[in-house]
Amino acid sequence: MKNSKHSQIDCLIKSIAALVLACGMFMVSGCASIISGTHQDVTITSQPVAANVTVEQLLTTNNVVAWQGQTPANVKLSRNGSYLVTVSMPGYKNAEFPVSNSGMNGWIFGNILIGGLVGIIVDSASGAAKSLEPGTINVNLVSVGDPGDATNSVATPQSVTTTKPVRK
Repeated sequence: MKNSKHSQIDCLIKSIAALVLACGMFMVSGCASIISGTHQDVTITSQPVAANVTVEQLLTTNNVVAWQGQTPANVKLSRNGSYLVTVSMPGYKNAEFPVSNSGMNGWIFGNILIGGLVGIIVDSASGAAKSLEPGTINVNLVSVGDPGDATNSVATPQSVTTTKPVRK
């Protein structure tokens, strides 16, 4: 009888220890890291379609090409970075504009309920606490021969909209 009671207590202690360990592992991750991750999709479209896109990550010493392709594009970028997006096509002026981590990911507030201070630190260090803006970019490229814009060497995006990222 005594051994049975000890095995029940041992089993209970092991169960509690496993629960505490699982909760501890969950708490070392922040809410934003868990829900939306450290990367964000940025959508880039253009008129005309099939324009060339170069995304450069802006660094202190020199820029690094983070992505190249054509529109329409859905580019996964680190929330910890700042970028320069260039959309170009032969016969059209280049459109250049920044994408920066100036926004805040709303999931960071989940740390108030679940992750605590550790979650806030993890989300901030990993970049998950940030949101890239704009999240959606629509560009109307300007023809090189357009007389209404002959003095402008760099076209500007017709519309740049920000959308909140959705976890897929």
